[in-house]
Amino acid sequence: MNYFLSGSYLQNSRGLESPTGARKSIHNQTKQDKLFGYFSYLLNANNRVSLIVANATNRFEIPNIENQKSKFQLQNVSNLNSANIDQNQVEGNRFAILSLQGVSKNEIDYQISSFVRHNELKFRGDSANDLVFAGASSNNDKSSLNYGFQGDFSKKINDKNILRAGFYATNNVVVERNRTLTFLGDENGQSSTLPTAFFDNAKKSTQLYSLYLQNEYKPIKDLTLNGGLRFDGVNSAINANHLSPRLNSVYKLNEKIKLHAGYSRFFTAPRAEIMSSLNIRKSEGTVNAPENFNNNRVRPEKTDYYNAGIGFEASKELHFAVDGYYKRVDDMLDEGQFGKALIFKPFNFEKAKIHGIELSADYKIKNLSSFANVAFQRAQALNINSGQYLHENTEVDYSKGNYLNPDHAQNITASAGMAYKFVKTNTNLGFDVLYGSGLRRGEANTLKMPSYSQLNIFALQKIKDFNFRLSVNNVLDKKYALRDGSGIGVKSAQFAMRRSAYLIISKEF
Repeated sequence: MNYFLSGSYLQNSRGLESPTGARKSIHNQTKQDKLFGYFSYLLNANNRVSLIVANATNRFEIPNIENQKSKFQLQNVSNLNSANIDQNQVEGNRFAILSLQGVSKNEIDYQISSFVRHNELKFRGDSANDLVFAGASSNNDKSSLNYGFQGDFSKKINDKNILRAGFYATNNVVVERNRTLTFLGDENGQSSTLPTAFFDNAKKSTQLYSLYLQNEYKPIKDLTLNGGLRFDGVNSAINANHLSPRLNSVYKLNEKIKLHAGYSRFFTAPRAEIMSSLNIRKSEGTVNAPENFNNNRVRPEKTDYYNAGIGFEASKELHFAVDGYYKRVDDMLDEGQFGKALIFKPFNFEKAKIHGIELSADYKIKNLSSFANVAFQRAQALNINSGQYLHENTEVDYSKGNYLNPDHAQNITASAGMAYKFVKTNTNLGFDVLYGSGLRRGEANTLKMPSYSQLNIFALQKIKDFNFRLSVNNVLDKKYALRDGSGIGVKSAQFAMRRSAYLIISKEF
């Protein structure tokens, strides 16, 4: 019998990305506790049963921006300060996995698992402040119960072939409850200073199922081919299924050069726990109504993915790698945060094309180690064809005839770092540097955020059985925004954390 248990509690005043560049966020406390347990029991020499359980409860205050101008009038209420808005969110996540793993008498490696996961989210608005500054205040409750089975099997047929197969099946039940306070009105403004309330509840079940068959084939010593088929299906807002072929290869050209190339077809269903079945028509005739009520159902994403690369060992100390890829996507899934609540909502682009190249290098000699990586990416998407009500009409219309840059993709991302170990003092010192060319912003994502960089340093010291780690992030205390609150699917500004230091002490026994 083997087991591992851990528990943690975290409390700080920087739970979420700050909407301003100030050192201290307003109303941004978080309290988080996590429990994890792993238990494994060896039944005999060839079979093992294991159990994994976990629970996490995270409480967040939604950060504020002070001195905002009020946009709406609430009867008998005046002189409110946006710094005092009191919005809060609680997230609970817990799961359990029971697995049987082993080797059968006919030498089939197997693992069969059953699992259950429960998620819940509660967002509580601040009625008066939300109404005055945003025109609406909501209380959102959302929960999902997901349970299912998974099995994976492999058998070595001969020296050249290893056959693998597996299945996956799950059912996810999502329940939503929503209460909204808002004002009667239209695009010209509110027609009453007394709020009106509407309620909306929904329940939806989603089933996912998959089967796959794959063969690893080594026709010659230095060449490995992996080919297979995968069948995926989903019963949700849209029922769909797809058969996906895969073929990937790895070839060791010589002792210094390794090549790889492949093609894969992917089928990705939208996450059931963030799908919404609420009736958006209930907001009609209020200032909280969207510009349009178009809400085509969210579709699964289908992707053709091509990749090729080379790894080069210049010496025992120095290694290089270059990887390129191209993705052609139908009904590309994207997610956005369309309100103050940390609830993401999915939508599709009809088509997308994404390509890029990644270069990496690492060097290690004696007590010195270093690395460098840079990635170049180009992503373009056409025509928002689901969840249109989440967006402005101008963005939806523009996307129909123009390829857009998704908000989550920046053109250049890079990192580099170095570490050195002083043997006599048993000390490690190091640093790393991060760089990004900037995410998208502006109407229809036509503009770009400024580029940013950040320097981090660390020191490790071991004294007898104690380990000390000191990390200082954003050493130069750079103030920069990751997002400015504009763009498709982006309704809130997010600034990177200012200079922060962490000291970790651990003891071995």
